[in-house]
Amino acid sequence: MKKLSSYIHDRWYVLSILCILSLAVMLRFANYENRWGLAYDQAHDAVIARYAIQEGKIPLVGPFSSAGPFQTGGEWYWLLMILTAFYPPAIVTPWIGMTVLYVIFVGLMVLIATMVFGKKGGILAGLFSAVSTAQIVQGVNLTNQSPLALIGLGALWSSFSYIQTKNIRFAFLLGLFVGLGATIHLQGVGLGALIVMTVVVTLPRDYRWYMLAAAGFFIPFIPLIIYDIENDFINISGFFQYYLHDQYKIPFEVLGRRWLTYASEFWPGIWGYVIGGHSILGGLFMVSVGAISLWHGIQKKLSKEIILLLGSGAIMATLLRYTRTPLFESYVVFMHPVILLLSVWVVKYIGDKSRMSGVVTIVVILTLTLQADIKHILTATNRTAILMDVWRNELTMLYSGEKFSVYDRTYITSSKSMPLVLYLNEAGLFHEDGRKIGVMYATMSGDIHHPVLYEEAMVGELVDISSSTSGQLAEAGWIPMGPSEIYRTTQHWYQGRRKTGTP
Repeated sequence: MKKLSSYIHDRWYVLSILCILSLAVMLRFANYENRWGLAYDQAHDAVIARYAIQEGKIPLVGPFSSAGPFQTGGEWYWLLMILTAFYPPAIVTPWIGMTVLYVIFVGLMVLIATMVFGKKGGILAGLFSAVSTAQIVQGVNLTNQSPLALIGLGALWSSFSYIQTKNIRFAFLLGLFVGLGATIHLQGVGLGALIVMTVVVTLPRDYRWYMLAAAGFFIPFIPLIIYDIENDFINISGFFQYYLHDQYKIPFEVLGRRWLTYASEFWPGIWGYVIGGHSILGGLFMVSVGAISLWHGIQKKLSKEIILLLGSGAIMATLLRYTRTPLFESYVVFMHPVILLLSVWVVKYIGDKSRMSGVVTIVVILTLTLQADIKHILTATNRTAILMDVWRNELTMLYSGEKFSVYDRTYITSSKSMPLVLYLNEAGLFHEDGRKIGVMYATMSGDIHHPVLYEEAMVGELVDISSSTSGQLAEAGWIPMGPSEIYRTTQHWYQGRRKTGTP
């Protein structure tokens, strides 16, 4: 017993990390079959990744931005291709891969927080990351916001490493992470605040620092630049069209982006969603960060790392405030590391003042956060995945031995037809010249005279449209949904418009 106690005492840090990682795995994979997200965007991107692997293609651009008329970089699809390649026969492979990355995030949070707060602070950061509701939810979603948490953490590590070592190679890595985040999703532009604050707190005098940071930032944009050179700079012009003109069509009043509302409602909710489980606790975290910052600032006790976190967090939050798009929880993924580390700073401050108060604070935070986690885990459903299994089984029973092509009536039911393409493709049942299967809502069937294969109110219906020619289907508004067509409309859409003479 004495040897066991000594063993645990000597290796408490490593054992704590293993326990935290086990907790992270359990929370992220619990009830997984009902939690992995299968909406239109996820299915669309999974289809493109599979098709690119099958055809040996390298996507240069990613999904269209929800902000304006331009596309993100192809690195998002590269990541999906890598994740899918581990086990292509399973549809859920890239989702599992993304969830594993979110477990890795927890382990890295421990190591990076240890750089700033010591081993106990690192363990606390890992514990907060493991139970974070936002991390648990985002970790099962295959959207291009998801990698931003890990990329943001990489950028923070680069900043901390430069502050502590003054090795200019970290300037390159900092620029690389920031550039990668910006090309994968527009919210990643906010990571540029870390470059600004690293300069502010360290004042690099070596011109090579700036050159390396710029070089690192530039590299992730190379695929996007190549694509634009080949396509009349369509994305660059689209970005400037949005930045200079289109964004101003949406006034802040319409978005409800008053500073008072933004600071008193949006951010407490977001902070509590990341850690705390409730907006009230999120608000208390925010007030505590402000009060402790002021007190330590007066006493001149703010370390460079904390100044970096505070300054970059303030810049990021301000940039979000002036973003003219509706804000969702997923748009703050890039700030998860900053929020979690500042939360650790607050709790560590309380614990340093009173050990008992620190323990009570940690227990309250974990209890409320776990309550939110359990509610999400137990109430989650994946109706689309269940429906796709039913549809695929129905088709294989009705037309045994055949392959299918999928069409969508005016693209309105693409949230169902896109996952169906994914399911058929995964099972080797999709073929461009296969039996034509249409997906639509029952209310759209007034002028349709095709056999109905499956019908469910408010969900959609499957119809056998194989008796119609491609021309007839096009005239009736049926849009082909094959992997090659999906890939074309993402990677070669502008070439298609140019060839047809469309302005």
